[in-house]
Amino acid sequence: MKKVAIMFAASVLLILGLFSGTAVADQSCSEVQANVTEISPVFTGSNPVCNGFDNCQYVEIRGTLNGQWWSFWDIEDEEFVADFTALVFAAENVFKTNRGEIYAQERAIINFSATDAFVSHIGVTGGTDAYEGATGWIAAFVANFFDAKGRLEGEICTNGD
Repeated sequence: MKKVAIMFAASVLLILGLFSGTAVADQSCSEVQANVTEISPVFTGSNPVCNGFDNCQYVEIRGTLNGQWWSFWDIEDEEFVADFTALVFAAENVFKTNRGEIYAQERAIINFSATDAFVSHIGVTGGTDAYEGATGWIAAFVANFFDAKGRLEGEICTNGD
């Protein structure tokens, strides 16, 4: 169990280092946070909301980021750890808020050997309206993925309009 916890922590640090969004010259940055309040079932690719991906899911979030956090992923972007105690995956993300949409790339781990803990690093790649040209990062921490109670924290940089 200790070995799994160490491997999980090391993997989280690796993931957090994969994307480090940095502001460009004319951007202003602000901290963002949100509580995860509800999780949808996983939709399959036959559902039009998945936009051609194999799977998609949304989470209701409330805080300075307020709205829905959508994840879209394909089966080939999932990889189980050899003993099936964890799942590592990549996903496209869209945060739908009343200020616009935020586009992002996600790398995540679900640790099935603990309490189904979920840790994710999300690199912001752009957006619409107030988030056009956005950069930055968001980290997601969920103690039990299937309860969907957790927290998002990060920094989003925008053109400041």
